[in-house]
Amino acid sequence: TLHGSKSLTLNNGLQDPAAVKQCLAYGFLNRAGIPSPRCSFARVSVNGRVLGIYSNVEPIKKPFLRRVFGEDEGTLYEGSAPAEFRSDLLKNFEKKTHESVLERPELEAVVEALKEPDDKLVAALDRVVDLDSYFRYWASATLLADWDSYDGNQNNFFVYWHPDSQKLSFIPWGID
Repeated sequence: TLHGSKSLTLNNGLQDPAAVKQCLAYGFLNRAGIPSPRCSFARVSVNGRVLGIYSNVEPIKKPFLRRVFGEDEGTLYEGSAPAEFRSDLLKNFEKKTHESVLERPELEAVVEALKEPDDKLVAALDRVVDLDSYFRYWASATLLADWDSYDGNQNNFFVYWHPDSQKLSFIPWGID
């Protein structure tokens, strides 16, 4: 364990010749109040062979949940393309906590809220999704041109159901 983490997530930045975009993006998201991982740079070498500079991104696991949400008892899901709030696509949300529980009531609640008519839709979603955080997440993904996120490719993101608020929060991941 190093500073509360048991693992590292290193990204070689192959899509970013400057190797700074990912950390800049997470810094921007954190300052915007969006639940986001921390990011730093690491000079990586293996057996004396220097491999270069990598982004070291905080893993989305229980230590992250405790740091950002103040607890880690809720349900964490990772979305992989195409992860969408439709009954037939909920299988693309992989449970990362409470894996032995087969039910997914948090996700089903969003599916049901989306069935509401336009005049009741926002109120229904507000009961199950942290909309303030989501709107900041959505706007930020647009500003950053993060095409490989929930709002773009329905990929590379997490959602966390907080047991106190009983709402889902979106967490960016894999910013390209």
